[in-house]
Amino acid sequence: MGHASIRFNVGEFREILGLDFAQFNISLIAAGENPDVDPERHRTQHIAEHEIGIINALRNALRERLANTKMRPLYAARISDLGPRELVRVKCACGHTELLTAAMLATAGVVPERKVLDLGARMRCRECDERGRAVVSVRWGR
Repeated sequence: MGHASIRFNVGEFREILGLDFAQFNISLIAAGENPDVDPERHRTQHIAEHEIGIINALRNALRERLANTKMRPLYAARISDLGPRELVRVKCACGHTELLTAAMLATAGVVPERKVLDLGARMRCRECDERGRAVVSVRWGR
């Protein structure tokens, strides 16, 4: 009566036993064997172990570019932050929408220090003639 032979490679053996990948490789190396190689797992594990360092390196590499951008979070944006390609979108509750430039707002007497979000309470709709019903957003130029 013959015996069936089942063969597993090192990775399958590790998976069957439910062993930790890194610890299993340390054990293999200690026993003089070649480590189990899984490039995708190594890449994922490396990223997970060094995530903060990677993020900091990317942040440092982009620091100057980020510092020179005029785009601000909407809650902090002021009229003076708007460039010639940015538009303020004002949409009234009645559905009427207007796109305004910083120059148009300046012509209407809006001071550069005014926050963009404060415009919604001050604007009067040309369609329904109601004041303070507008939702304001910005289309930042690219």
